[in-house]
Parts: sequence; C-alpha cells; structure tokens
Amino acid sequence: MTDTIAINTVWQGKCVSDGEEYEFTWMITSQKGTRFVGIIEWPTLNAKTKIRGSTENNRLVWEEYEAIFGEDEVILPMRYAGRLEGTTISGKLRDQDNNESTFTLLQPSADDERIRLDEARKKQEAQKRLDEEAEIKRQEDQMRQEMERRRQEAMRQVEEKRRLEMQRMEEERKKREDEERAEQARQEDIRREEEKKRMEELRRQEEERKRQEEEKKRQEEEDRKKKEEQDRIRQEQERKKKEEQDRILQERLRQEQLQREEEERLRLEQERLRIEQLKREEEERKRREEEERLRIEQERLRREEEDRLKREQERIRKEQEEERIR
Repeated sequence: MTDTIAINTVWQGKCVSDGEEYEFTWMITSQKGTRFVGIIEWPTLNAKTKIRGSTENNRLVWEEYEAIFGEDEVILPMRYAGRLEGTTISGKLRDQDNNESTFTLLQPSADDERIRLDEARKKQEAQKRLDEEAEIKRQEDQMRQEMERRRQEAMRQVEEKRRLEMQRMEEERKKREDEERAEQARQEDIRREEEKKRMEELRRQEEERKRQEEEKKRQEEEDRKKKEEQDRIRQEQERKKKEEQDRILQERLRQEQLQREEEERLRLEQERLRIEQLKREEEERKRREEEERLRIEQERLRREEEDRLKREQERIRKEQEEERIR
C-alpha cells in the first residue's frame, strides 16, 4: 500500500454530487503505520482542507475535518471510503446528514509528477524574484523619499536665509532714512540756532556712537544666529548619517542572520541524509546476514538430506544382502 501511494504525490480526483462534478487534488503528506494525514485542494471552490485516515490492505478511509482556507465553500466534516485498484482509488463520501456522493482518484504518471514538481519549482523561483524586486523597489522608494526630504530641507534653509537677508536690508534702509532725517533736522537746527552748534555736534556724536554700538550688537546677533544655524545643520547631517549607518548595520545583521539560518538548514539536511544513508547501509547489512543465514540453512538441509539418502541406501543394501544370504 505504501509503495503504491507515495508521500507528497498529487492524485487527480473528481467528485460527483447531485449530478455536478467537482475536480480536486488529493495528497498524503505523512504516514505512520497504517495511519496517514494529508490535504485536499478544490480549485473550482478556491478551498483547501486537511484530512486524516487509515489503510487496510487495499481499502482506505479518511475524514476531511478542517479547512486551511475557503471554509465557507466546503462542508465539513466529510467522511470518505474507497478501494485502491491498480492506479485508481474509487468510493463514496458522506456528510453529517448522511448525504452520499461518489469520487474517483487517478494516480499521476511519472511524467505528470515531474511536470508538477517543475511547475512548483518555477512558481517558487518566480515568487522569490517577485520578493526580491519588491524589496529593491521598497529601498528605491526610501531613497527617493530621503532625497525629497533633503531637497525640501535645503529649500527651506535657502528661503529662511533669504528672508533674514531681506529683513536686514529693510532695517538698514530704515536706519539710513532715520539718519538722513536726523541729519536734516540737525542742519535745520544749526541754521536756526547757531549758539547750539556745539551741543548739537555732541548730540550727533553720541547718536553715532550708539548707532555703531547697535550695529555691532546687531552684527554679533546675526553672527550668533548664523553659527547656531550652522551647528543645527551639522547636527542634523550627523544624525542622518548615524541613522543611515544604523540602517545599513541592521540590514547587514539581518542578511547574516538569514545566511546563518540557511547554513543551519543545510547542515540539518545533510545530517538527515547521512542518517538515512546509515539506515540504508544497516538494512543492507541485515539483508546480507539474512541471505547468509538462509544459505547456511539450505546447506545444512542439503547435507541432512544426503545423509538420510545414504542411510536409506545402506539399509536397502543390507536388506538385499540378507535376502541373498537367505
């Protein structure tokens, strides 16, 4: 039974219920003794279910008990009973209400199984390529977003600098106008009051000194703001650089983790193959020992048969001799 129904071999099936046909695939995923578990997939219903059952000679019974997906499209639980004849399994299935239907399963040929495995491998490779392309696209989107954010930040800084420059120029213009008005007032006062010329001169000098002090303070304030802006830009650049380094490090660690997992999987697979090889060698050794035991047993039986024949011949010879003497 186990030799006929290989593990992970997809059988093509057809279910007939109320005059309607439903195609499905049937596969055993593991087997222990006479018990097995597997899956059924209903392509037209977009559903997949789990099964469990047992075998006895050529008779199979199993239960479709749980949906992997598409639970609204199938009736569960469903009980199947069938018989294996050659490369075909046929029988009946019943639901909880005892409604009965029929089914037929056909064993795939070697070419069909090879084509199925090739298609599965191609699907896996295509899915892997799609995942890699999605990852590359995601990284490109992140880079584009980062470049856009940096461009907007640079534009904001340029606009801020331009606004400050315009503000400074406006203040200087107002100050120049104020100075011109003050100069005109001073000259008017000189024309009106000659005796106040010295005091006005002192006042003008005092105003000039204050203006220079204000100009110096303003220049110092602008220098301070520029230095703070430069420090902020430098800190922002350092922060972005550190974030990029952290991202690269995390990506490298993730790649290394994936590589270690793959190496561990390969090591376990090699260990499994080695154990299977040892098992096969042990079975071969037992088989040779059994053959040697049978050969020795046959040799012993042959010798016993020869001795028996010799004793029989000797007995006959003695009887003949006694008969002749009489």
